[in-house]
Amino acid sequence: MKKAFVKGIVAVVYVLSSIGLTGCGLLNSVYENSTPSEEADIEDEYVTGAWNDGMFWCGDYRVDLECPQAGHPSGSADSEWSTGYELDDGTDVNVDFFSREGSVEDRISELENQEFAVEEGILWENPCYFYVDKVEFVTIAFIQADERNYIEITFQSWEEEIVPFDEITDEFTLTIQSKF
Repeated sequence: MKKAFVKGIVAVVYVLSSIGLTGCGLLNSVYENSTPSEEADIEDEYVTGAWNDGMFWCGDYRVDLECPQAGHPSGSADSEWSTGYELDDGTDVNVDFFSREGSVEDRISELENQEFAVEEGILWENPCYFYVDKVEFVTIAFIQADERNYIEITFQSWEEEIVPFDEITDEFTLTIQSKF
């Protein structure tokens, strides 16, 4: 019985490997729009894929996202989710989502003590606070999940330009739902 089970496992692995379904779900990167010379310059790397929607947890709240461009979990700077979009003028913008512990009010007080101007706004139909860090070229928004947790969203241009809050695309959908 044990020998038949082992043979069965080996056969399944062989069949899966012959059709390219091994590697624990990791796929080789595909560069659809690159030329052969560009592909030669790009080292082989493994990616887990990218999606136009996803979710992460912020305290006891589930945050569901729909993004205009594909994104992925654990983006730059240890974010919960990372994606991007393009401004009307062609500027590429990286967007990172972070789950933060603490109160938005405390964070705003810290920022105001550092002489940042924090403003109120609406981001993807959610009330938020935001500020611009002109040294780091980043616009940062906060959306309250509950009194102990909030979502921080950073918008950073690839060209080291400030992303104006009023130019953030409204094509995103961010929904905060209670886990219970």
